[in-house]
Amino acid sequence: MSKAKTNMIIKRIVDAAMTVLLLLLMAYQVTGEMAHEWIGMGMTVLVIVHQIQNRKWYGVLFKGKYNPYRSITRILNILLLASFALTAFCGMSMSGYAVPFLYGMAPVSFVRRMHLSMSHWAFVLMGLHLGMHVPAMTAGLKLTDRTKANLACIFTGIGGIGFWLFLRNGMPNYLFFRVPFAFLDYDKAGWLVFLENLLMLSFWAFTGTQTALICRNAAGKAEAKKNPLLPVTAIMASVIIGIALMFSFSAADVQASSAQPAETQSSEESAAEPETTVVSEEVVSDTETTTPNGAPVVYFTSDISAEGLVKIYDSLGWTPEGKVAVKISTGEPPASNYLRPELIGDLVKKVDGTIVECNTAYGGSRSSSAMHRQVAEDHGFTAIADFDLMDEEGEVEWPMTGGTRLDKVIVGSHAENYTDWVILSHFKGHAMAGFGGAIKNVGIGISSPSGKVYVHTAGTKTSGSIWYNDQDAWLEALAEMVSGFSSHVGKDHIIYINVMNRLSVDCDCDGNPAEPDIHDIGILASTDPVALDQACVDLIYQAEGNESLVSRMESLHGTHTLEHAEEIGLGSRTYELVNIDE
Repeated sequence: MSKAKTNMIIKRIVDAAMTVLLLLLMAYQVTGEMAHEWIGMGMTVLVIVHQIQNRKWYGVLFKGKYNPYRSITRILNILLLASFALTAFCGMSMSGYAVPFLYGMAPVSFVRRMHLSMSHWAFVLMGLHLGMHVPAMTAGLKLTDRTKANLACIFTGIGGIGFWLFLRNGMPNYLFFRVPFAFLDYDKAGWLVFLENLLMLSFWAFTGTQTALICRNAAGKAEAKKNPLLPVTAIMASVIIGIALMFSFSAADVQASSAQPAETQSSEESAAEPETTVVSEEVVSDTETTTPNGAPVVYFTSDISAEGLVKIYDSLGWTPEGKVAVKISTGEPPASNYLRPELIGDLVKKVDGTIVECNTAYGGSRSSSAMHRQVAEDHGFTAIADFDLMDEEGEVEWPMTGGTRLDKVIVGSHAENYTDWVILSHFKGHAMAGFGGAIKNVGIGISSPSGKVYVHTAGTKTSGSIWYNDQDAWLEALAEMVSGFSSHVGKDHIIYINVMNRLSVDCDCDGNPAEPDIHDIGILASTDPVALDQACVDLIYQAEGNESLVSRMESLHGTHTLEHAEEIGLGSRTYELVNIDE
């Protein structure tokens, strides 16, 4: 075998390996985070090897004439290399396993979104790149016109299915920076994930192949003169098939969800400034939860310590009557800003509480009970109290009334084991809700994975992606879930405490949050979750360095959650703020 032929075989093996690794990288919900990182490192190595194998390409880049085919392939190659390089750089900047020493090379909140976008662009461009080379690689095949026509029909259909899956799985949202996280279906079988990714890649490869044939037509190739419009027609047919499938399944989804509560008109104006609240100047008892004028009391201390947390709890004058659940966020590894055990331990012991959580619906290290328990142990929570994954043995539905989005709440089945609740939340920004505090900790945190999907999609479904295209609708559902939970448990059996430290724009479900721009503020507590979260929002607006967090809240219309919560009677946005340090 000649050296040239051997080199060509090696090149093809590298190309095939890159394609396989790409499909694996796009199956994060199957491989998991650690494997994803190491597969990404392998892909980076293969990309470098591919560049070395094709180094002569760079030597002729500015030589010779450029016809349409050569121009398009050169642009595709450059864009593909750039997308791979950016994807690798951003991935390494967030690495918690493969190259953790490179973590933080660039702002994490920026590189996370860039990584999501560039990896999906690499997927699209890789498909186009492969497809552009298909005509040259199959030129030696002797096929009859009938066989070619049959294959064209088959691949047009496959491309149509791939395009439908591309739309259905929300891929354009990732391409154009519309989503901050990868919203994946972890219940989907692994083989189906790979098949869908292969079909989506096939659509772009099919499009690349037809583009190459169009270039042949433009160059006046003899074999292309017979049907000069055939490649264009094939691409259009494939897209039409995909759109038709999209509309067909969308219509079916609408029909299936027709029994859901009717949606109401959403507010179209974002809150540029918080509504005016009442700051107490009168004497209020240390254990009152409402003032003489009926406004709920929000207690405040600047002492962010275990002692300060116990002191503000005592200010509420609350006495549990039965088994106490302390709802926290266990925090996504490797570097989230969850409330540390040394801060909350004394309070948990004082109320003889069990730390409770539910598994996530978006993946990560807390999407299964085994992994989640390990995270709780690694983060030190199992050392200070019993730990209960409330959905570990299933879920229960509690009916609710008074909402426009939801008619039930879906929580972990163990929630029925507790009579009293301490909602202990880390207040911070959030990539979907604008901010996360008491309402977010209950509305999503106590929901089972299917309950989380139900809330995130404003009551339209209980499985699949949590991405939903009506921001106000899902924020309203978030408030309604807390209302349903509060009604079922009883308002007198719940207290809410927010800790305003490590005030990042990113939530504790983000394992690589951005560094905070705002100094720590304090701890707030109330029996009214709406008043509590509103007080925290007001303090953010008053804080120095608040630009990034205010922008996050306003861009996502975050205060609409509080507006709707007040409308449905969950609580009041007007409150009395009492500083217990004075």
